[in-house]
Amino acid sequence: MAGTLNKDDKRHIQVGLRSNAIGAKVYTMLDEGEEQGVVSSCTLLFANQPTTTDTVTIGADVYEFVTAAGQVADDANLAVEIKGSAALTLVELVAGVNAADANNQHANINNVADDTPALVNGTENLVADVIGTTMRIRSADAPGGNVVSGNPSIVLAEAITDAADIWDVGDVNMNTLSGRDQDNKRTAVAEVTITAAMITNDLRVDFPFVPVRWSAEVHTSAGVVRPAGTDAYTIGSSGIVVAFGGGASPDIQATDVLVLQAWS
Repeated sequence: MAGTLNKDDKRHIQVGLRSNAIGAKVYTMLDEGEEQGVVSSCTLLFANQPTTTDTVTIGADVYEFVTAAGQVADDANLAVEIKGSAALTLVELVAGVNAADANNQHANINNVADDTPALVNGTENLVADVIGTTMRIRSADAPGGNVVSGNPSIVLAEAITDAADIWDVGDVNMNTLSGRDQDNKRTAVAEVTITAAMITNDLRVDFPFVPVRWSAEVHTSAGVVRPAGTDAYTIGSSGIVVAFGGGASPDIQATDVLVLQAWS
């Protein structure tokens, strides 16, 4: 029966291909041409030592900075020990995000309610590392796991005394960083030479699917990329509608070539 393979069908095919050496080679060739998605990531500047009770929030996890032999102010918080330098403290925070402690308890910091060891392991599916004086977090398949493409809905916040130490996207949701899951995506490219008659009306370029994303590039007849003008693009039904800005530079002009790429 004719039809389009869905993601579940594809997984079964992938498993079958990888079950032998020849199939694995075929799978590798297919995978190289596959749309891989985009990893969602952001960084927290951490150039200075935090103050006791400062916090960093990543989704459901609130990391609280505490001096050695101290107590977290809230037993629900994850303990991060303030070490001898900002760099060493940052390593402690990264280890927490990566759920690196096999026992999930801090040796030197206790809960305030009952003096039991405070927890240290994060629970969000992220992997963290140190880049200079920043902590980078990326979407992963488990806390501290393998990097994966995706667009996780994870709240980011910080209450750090030093005003310079902040998330590079502010206190917002991580999905503002426009990650995207890996998927089978249909794609199509249209190349249209613009005429004067087109510019007096909206141009509609239809595709054999409903586009959800698109990109546009305009070249002069000599092949030079034209800078963005006031021409407007919208998705309409199964096509991209172009409302021309008037036909004068830097807007699209007659004899220009418009290249539209769309994805399902």
